Formats: sequence, structure tokens, C-alpha cells
Amino acid sequence: MCLYCAATLPIILAYRRGNEEDRKFWRRTLAQKDQRDGDLEKAVAMMNQHGTLVDTIARAQHYGAMAKDALGIFPKSELREALINIVDFCIERAY
Repeated sequence: MCLYCAATLPIILAYRRGNEEDRKFWRRTLAQKDQRDGDLEKAVAMMNQHGTLVDTIARAQHYGAMAKDALGIFPKSELREALINIVDFCIERAY
């Protein structure tokens, strides 16, 4: 199984920014599915250490703003507002 197939952006960033020991951890837990007690805490700690959660939220906000800007070509309507609300919900649910 491919590591990236099972990963979300915070994990991909932590894998890329980490050292070889960090990458071995991600390969073991995700690609090999060898998960042990304490792995979740270690994963969260590594994501925090490398700032991946903050960067992921920043990227979501950036792409969300682009998506809402793209909706500007459409006339105001309930459907357009619903799409804008979906973008906002997807970004805010991370908090």
C-alpha cells in the first residue's frame, strides 16, 4: 500500500518535513498498518513539531477564498450562498 494513499495533508507534510526516523514511523503505522499504543500521541506531536496542522488550515483558508472568489461570477442566489457556506463549514470544522 502506498503511504500517500492513506494520508491527509498534515501527515504528508510531517512525512516530508521529518527525518528518516519520522518517515519510518509513518511507513510503519500507515503503509504497514503496524499501529501500537502511543502512536496516535506520537503522530500528533510530530505534526505539531513540524507545524503541519497550522499550515494545512492556512492552505484550506487560501483555497477556500479562491473558491468563494470563483463563485463571484454567479448572481446572488440561495444556491450560491449554500456553496459559500459549505466552503466556510469545511474550513471552520477544523477548529
